[in-house]
Amino acid sequence: SAFADVTAQDVWNDWRSYMTSFGYEVSASETTSGDTLTVRDFEMSMAFPEDQGAFSMLIPEMSFRNQGDGTVAIGFPAQMPMRVKMDPPDDEAVDVVIDMINTDLSMVASGDRDNMTYDYSATSMAMTLASLLVDGTPINDANFDMTVTDIVGHSSMEKSGELRQLKQEFSAET
Repeated sequence: SAFADVTAQDVWNDWRSYMTSFGYEVSASETTSGDTLTVRDFEMSMAFPEDQGAFSMLIPEMSFRNQGDGTVAIGFPAQMPMRVKMDPPDDEAVDVVIDMINTDLSMVASGDRDNMTYDYSATSMAMTLASLLVDGTPINDANFDMTVTDIVGHSSMEKSGELRQLKQEFSAET
């Protein structure tokens, strides 16, 4: 349960700040309607050193809904693509898209701006190879699937100046 209040805007601002502190470039559009902040076309990306390529993740839409009790429900789409492009000068270029797929993902943030807690669960979460290109040629017989089921987790993130302390507990059936 919440020991203080956190708002949808607080949670989204903290996510954006957290990602940029790791060096990611973050872009998105925000709209608020009633008790829900909707973030569309959220992309976090980072170039690899020495022009070796880049990483990006796109979440088409997510929501942060004030629940009226000082907590925020966070909604995600069922599928989110993650892309890694590598183009080393002396090797083959690789372009990989991995879909992150969740079923019944529930996440609730509570706490305050400097000490947020997240409780989450999901029936399943998976990472699946969506596409693989090597020097522009599709590799159709490549396969990668990883699925975790019956997930329950709790994480807390406490800020102290520029530092953050992250604690996480996670369990899964399979």
